[in-house]
Amino acid sequence: MFDFVRKHNRLFLGLILLLILPSFVVFGIQGYSGMTEGANASVAKVDGQKITQAEWDASHQQQAQRVRQQRPEIDPKLLDSPEARAQTLDALVRERVLTVAADKQHLVVGNDRLQRLFVTDPQFAMLRNADNSINKDLLAAQGMSVAMFEARLRQDITLFPYTTLFRFGRASCR
Repeated sequence: MFDFVRKHNRLFLGLILLLILPSFVVFGIQGYSGMTEGANASVAKVDGQKITQAEWDASHQQQAQRVRQQRPEIDPKLLDSPEARAQTLDALVRERVLTVAADKQHLVVGNDRLQRLFVTDPQFAMLRNADNSINKDLLAAQGMSVAMFEARLRQDITLFPYTTLFRFGRASCR
């Protein structure tokens, strides 16, 4: 028997490979899809729109970074507590509710108001060039395009008409 196995070594290796390889492929794909589903898992729904785990994590990281910039002496463990994460999720849900309400009421910020705010508000002075255009390099350093900046500013003005809670910090709208 062992002589047969020794003489036909390649045949047995091929047979073993044929049996093992598909199981690795099947379980490997299943494991990979399980990892990606965790990031796309829904943690909340507002008007049928999901808030995913990835959105929640990104929002929490941004919030923690803002707090660290404002108060460098704060203990980082406080920012990663379940209470802090819950507050971030509550803020995301509130923002989505306000966005849905604004959409249903057809509230839109016009281009003139958006341009006037950008030119006159001192909060955006660091983002303006000498000709009052947007400094694309600074936006790129923040990981944003001009379209993303405009959409975010438009949303902030729509949701909070008297106080812009723009993600660069707080500023008053005039």
